[in-house]
Amino acid sequence: GGYGIRPLNVGPLPEPIAAMLRAHVTTQQLTAEAALTGDYRTALQAFISDPQVQARLAMPQIRALLDEMLQAHRRHLPQFA
Repeated sequence: GGYGIRPLNVGPLPEPIAAMLRAHVTTQQLTAEAALTGDYRTALQAFISDPQVQARLAMPQIRALLDEMLQAHRRHLPQFA
């Protein structure tokens, strides 16, 4: 809004929705940690924990995708060099 970001408290979420959001939050936390530390294993954990990745790729494909993405963006992610 015109006054900036203001949180809206909606109370407790139903458990099925909260569980789904927890999975996404975990992925986001791992992604941020990997970006800050440049730790390959943490980046891989982030990929593995992503529900969309889990649903579509096997482990060798997940690792290959991470390697490809890190290579493609190496200029912007020097911490992974």
